[in-house]
Amino acid sequence: MAVAELKKMSWSERWRLTKEQEALWRADLRLMKEGAQEEGEQKGHAEGLAEGEQKGEAKKQREIARRMKARGRPVAEIIEDTGLAAEEVERL
Repeated sequence: MAVAELKKMSWSERWRLTKEQEALWRADLRLMKEGAQEEGEQKGHAEGLAEGEQKGEAKKQREIARRMKARGRPVAEIIEDTGLAAEEVERL
């Protein structure tokens, strides 16, 4: 807004304009916070799903290793087929 126009305004008009700008700023800030929160929730959900999938896959590999070990398969074969560490296969 031009300085000349601002000088023509009364103090009450300037005050109203300032309050309107403040309200707009607060509304923008609230929307940004809400957007950031939603983005954080989506990221957390995706990370949780990925972690759950990894844990499920590891559990599945351990179960396969248990069955192979119960059938008398060599540890080296179990390691190769499941990708588990030798120590983990020995603990099963």
